[in-house]
Amino acid sequence: MKKIVFLPLDERPCNYKFPQFLYKNSVDLIVPPAEILGDKKKPANVDGLSEFLRKEYGDADALVLSLDMLVYGGLLPSRLHYFETPTIEGRLNVLEELKRTNPKLKIYAFSLIMRCPKYSSDDEEPDYYADCGAEIHKLGVCLHKKKLGLEDDETQIAELERKITAKNLDDYLSRRKKNIAVNIRATELRKAGVIDYLVIPQDDSAPYGFTAMDQVLVRDKINALGLSAKILMYPGADETGLALLSHCLNDLYGKKPAVYIRYAAENASAIIPPYEDRPMGETVKYHVMAAGGRLASCFADSDVVLCLTAPSKGMTEARYQNKHTVEYDCFRNVPELIDFVSVGKPFIIADNAYANGGELALLNVLNEEKLLDKPAAYAGWNTNANTLGTALAQGFLYLINGATKEHYDFLALRYVEDFGYCGKVRFLVADNMLSDYGYDYFYVENERGVIAEKVKAELEKFVAEHMSSVADEIEIADVYMPWRRMFEAGITAKWKKSDEKSR
Repeated sequence: MKKIVFLPLDERPCNYKFPQFLYKNSVDLIVPPAEILGDKKKPANVDGLSEFLRKEYGDADALVLSLDMLVYGGLLPSRLHYFETPTIEGRLNVLEELKRTNPKLKIYAFSLIMRCPKYSSDDEEPDYYADCGAEIHKLGVCLHKKKLGLEDDETQIAELERKITAKNLDDYLSRRKKNIAVNIRATELRKAGVIDYLVIPQDDSAPYGFTAMDQVLVRDKINALGLSAKILMYPGADETGLALLSHCLNDLYGKKPAVYIRYAAENASAIIPPYEDRPMGETVKYHVMAAGGRLASCFADSDVVLCLTAPSKGMTEARYQNKHTVEYDCFRNVPELIDFVSVGKPFIIADNAYANGGELALLNVLNEEKLLDKPAAYAGWNTNANTLGTALAQGFLYLINGATKEHYDFLALRYVEDFGYCGKVRFLVADNMLSDYGYDYFYVENERGVIAEKVKAELEKFVAEHMSSVADEIEIADVYMPWRRMFEAGITAKWKKSDEKSR
């Protein structure tokens, strides 16, 4: 069995647990012990992480890692730290050390371009972002458009800077400069052959703003190094660990799956999803490449069909999906998409109809047609990019291993989490139960407190009501709230008959 050492983006289940669930019996996946990882804004033990890599790399076939974890101690710490540039760049030197002493080690790395949310909240940002986060985002948009000659509203820029204050803006921009420096150093390591495969996703991006401007600076360096065909830059974040594990495994097996893309809406490829900066059709191509696949020229040339449920116009948040609109009801043809996958080829469902949750109407169709155990993969959580990367990773593994126990258990998890929690239960509990205990959306006090119990109970009801064709086979073994808030839940789900199905 191949040994892969894996350094996740952070300690949340989507980054730390998903890979362990999915690849449990496919590779010897070595992850850092939980005790040296961080806790939301508390960074991981970065010195401990380097020692972990030195301990495990010697007999490894590959290293798949988040540079944000290696350098800053995790995703949120990358937005909050006060390290100087030489310090954080120096933490990348361990990769040169590992490669020098084990030249056969393949290193797959990803490093994010720092996000700039358009809302005011300090849940994941510096404290001052609660007061002026929206203004920081707007300032970035104004400065970017001014730079491009699209707008030049000096009065608005001055007012935004006054609201933000010079101290806060200096702090924010200094951290962005350090992030750029790390990304540029990563491209140099790729050029030197220390990193064998590098992607630079954009965390919660937009067409204009600070993130988009930073992307240009990093891309200029990539072009100058002659690496424009070798380093991918695209929207994404929390799915990237799975994507690079997928790419690594495909390389180890000598695979490059051909993907045929099928949309439920003719014009869906042209929409720009929320939290992203480009048309969906272009993002899909990047994600197929990042996971180690290629686009099929036609259906006959494909190994797997990627089904996309996105609408033809603006994508709505999942919590508002009960409101009928022409874009979802008339400008898509979900029945035809479902009929198409009956042709017999493996199919992946990337449920990107809505942002931040699965489409309950789609679940009803899959349940009614008794198709819930048929996909090679399903995902429908958070951003379009999160969904794509997760679905492709599971689907590509299915092409290697087939319908294993891990496949069915991960399919069960995706249904329970993406349809159940993200699509319904998250806001059912948030809107109707939190205030009874003095909590709010960003604070539920305990990982395994009363709210976790309420969520588990509601998810069990959801499975019984919406997944009746397989409800007797699905077990929700555990639920907890990783960052003691409602945005995500840690869930362990099992497909009870998965042992029989895999035989």
